[in-house]
Parts: sequence; structure tokens; C-alpha cells
Amino acid sequence: LEACKASKIYGKYVGDLNCGGDMGCAGANIRLEDPGFELQVKCNGMMTCMNTNLEIIITGTSQVVELGTIEFNGQQAAQGMTITIENQGYNPILLQNLECMNPTACPNLRIEIKGQVFIENCDLQHMNIQTAGPSLLAACQAGGAGQGNFIPGLGMPQQYPQVPQGPPAN
Repeated sequence: LEACKASKIYGKYVGDLNCGGDMGCAGANIRLEDPGFELQVKCNGMMTCMNTNLEIIITGTSQVVELGTIEFNGQQAAQGMTITIENQGYNPILLQNLECMNPTACPNLRIEIKGQVFIENCDLQHMNIQTAGPSLLAACQAGGAGQGNFIPGLGMPQQYPQVPQGPPAN
């Protein structure tokens, strides 16, 4: 309970951020710089990351091209939370999953994307899209939610070519 409430946390090369228990990281300011490959962020518990500010910064010298999952599960787990994912490098970053797993987990969650960041699986069904932020919606659309093939280093997700299905109709 409230283990890291209102803390200031800085980490470099972090692979897992697990805020568990009621109000575990509520009101904290967390900055993760050059996270580990397939970073996992979990805010699981009642009001676990409420009013938390999370910054994930990928610098120009980072070798990371893929992040894992950011998930929220618990009543008001991400209420009023702000997440900034900033890619300062030239290569695009793929976030595999962004998930609000509980109908009351993500009220007023705000996510800002800076630089080339694409999200493959956006579970936005329990989010207020108006407060989520336009850069989040663009990152979800660019990631294609499984519709495209993300190839690091090419700058944009690459779409599979359309193959004709039989002879054209007359």
C-alpha cells in the first residue's frame, strides 16, 4: 500500500516498472530513460498510478526499437495520469500493447507521443478518447493494430501489398 506514493523515480535501462497495490505509485513522477528492450509497465491495483506523471524517453543513442506493454488493471488505476513517450532518435519505436483492462481503470488518462512511436495493439475501449490526446490516436493508427508489418529503421510501418481475389467483375 502506497509504497512509492508521491515519489520521484529516475531509471535508466529499466526493463520492468511494476506499480502494484492500492495507490502504489499514486502521484509519483517517474522518468525512464533508454528503457530495456520490451519494457513492461504495469499499474495494477486500485488507484495505483492515479495522478502519476510517467515519462519514457528514448535518446538518439539508444539501441531500443521495441517496447513491450503498458497496462492498467484496477479501479481508477490510471485516473488523471499523464504518460509521455518521447523518441529522440531516428529509428521508429514500436510499443506492442497499450491496455486499459478494466472499465474504470483509465478515466482522464492523457498520453502524449513525441517522435516516431507506433503502437501495435491499442485497447482504447475503456479510455476517454477526447482526453487521451491526438498524438496517441495517430500512433495507434500508424501502428495499424496488426494491419501492417513494422520494420525498424524504415521510418514507417510497411503495408502488405493487396492481392487481387479472382477475376474482375464485368
